[in-house]
This record gives sequence, structure tokens and C-alpha cells, in this order.
Amino acid sequence: MITPPSPTSHASRSSAGRTAARCAAAAAVAVAVLAGCSSNSTDGHTQHLDDDTGNVTVSAPVLSPYPSQLQADDSDAESVALAAVRAVYDWRFAADDGPTQAVERATPLFSAALADTLMANPPQPFVNFRVWDRWKRDGATTRVSAAVDAEQHPADTASEWHRKISAAISITNRSGKPLGQWTVPILVTAQEQAGQWLVSQLQPLT
Repeated sequence: MITPPSPTSHASRSSAGRTAARCAAAAAVAVAVLAGCSSNSTDGHTQHLDDDTGNVTVSAPVLSPYPSQLQADDSDAESVALAAVRAVYDWRFAADDGPTQAVERATPLFSAALADTLMANPPQPFVNFRVWDRWKRDGATTRVSAAVDAEQHPADTASEWHRKISAAISITNRSGKPLGQWTVPILVTAQEQAGQWLVSQLQPLT
């Protein structure tokens, strides 16, 4: 015969069960708080847990201003696009070992995908590493200017901007003698994210 539990033992187990449930709930809230404070979603938005209501809110990412040396107004697509073109061709032979370092300086202006692409294959028209080393020994310096071409282009939207930009590049040695000069047409797309424009495409046409 099965003896039913006494009221005292049943009450004791019920109390213990409620205590364990409260502990589990408290632990779950603690984990949610930690996750909400420390984790970011893939699109850069941050989750926060409201201590008063327990509701999770999502805030837009806060982006840092661009470095002043890039001379880019992050609220202006054209300014960012021109700055990106100037930066990727700003070869500094005295300090740099190759064109990748110019791209690296420009990466704050790029989307993550474009930064990866250009770091792997930096734009370097008519310049190979043997020429680079020779110009480095010659004390070469670079001058770059960029201008938007007056051509038809896709219509601008609130979040996307397309243009063809011409980069005029000139290299001189330490005496000012010309070593090379090019004008490179480049297709550029800029996109707006969280109030800040960045370049998502930079494609030289030569």
C-alpha cells in the first residue's frame, strides 16, 4: 500500500520548488542583463534590458567620426567618396612598403566587405613592387587629386550614391623630376548607415 505524503512534507517540497523556480528566474534575468549590455547584433545595433520594465530595447549603432586627416565629412556622400579615392592612391614611399598601407589608412571610409577586398588587392595602376622599391630609393612623393565626372549616373536616394570619379596621380622624385602620371577613372558607390556615409564600391576602370 502506498502511503500518501504528509501535509508537512508536501508543503516543504512545494516551498522548496518555489524557491528553486525563483532562483532560476533570477539567474535567467541576470543572463539577459549581461547579454543585453554586452552583445551586438550583426547589423551593429545594440540590445539593452530596461531594469524597470524588463523590456529589451534596440538602439542604433553609434559610429565614430572619420579621422580628420582624411578630410571627409561623414554626412556628405560626395565628400566621403572623394576622400576615399584620394586616400587609396596616397602612396607614401618613404614610410610604406607597398600600396596596401594606403588602403589601410582609408579603411575607416569603407564598408567591411570593400576593406577586405582592397586590402587583398589594392589599386595600383602600372606600379609593381620593383618600381615601388626604385621610387622609394629615389625619394618619390605622390600628389593626388580627385573630381566627380559630369556624367549621367543612377539617381541618388536617401541611402545610396553612385558616381564616376577621376583620380589624377603624379609621382616625382626628391628633385621634383616627374616619374609617372596617370588619370584613373573609378566607379564609386557610397551608402548611408546610421547617419554616416561610407564607400561600398571603389572600382578602377583601368
